[in-house]
Amino acid sequence: LLAKDLFDRFLKLEFANMRQFAYLKYGALLSLGHMCLSEAELNLDECRRLMEGAHEACPRVEPLFHVLEAIVKHPSPQFKPLVDAYSSRAQEILHLEQSTGECSLYSNPAAYAEFPQ
Repeated sequence: LLAKDLFDRFLKLEFANMRQFAYLKYGALLSLGHMCLSEAELNLDECRRLMEGAHEACPRVEPLFHVLEAIVKHPSPQFKPLVDAYSSRAQEILHLEQSTGECSLYSNPAAYAEFPQ
């Protein structure tokens, strides 16, 4: 709860949107997304919004992968189009990750080592 409050407060600061701090914004949104995905009552729309924000801050695969992982853990016919869309997007940007050095601080390639190619 304290971490969530700190991340939320950071994201409201003006400098959180400056390019120099993209990696901090990415880390805050990714962390909030993780917290959201681990809640007992999954609010997929809110979690997706956070993970999409992280992905927008730094074009990394992790946020997309974590949404995919949550969808797979909570199967529903309505989520099928999301699985295809997120899988396709993740594969499209996988090769871009090395070009976003300022964002690699939070990179965790082991998290998606099993991602289908």
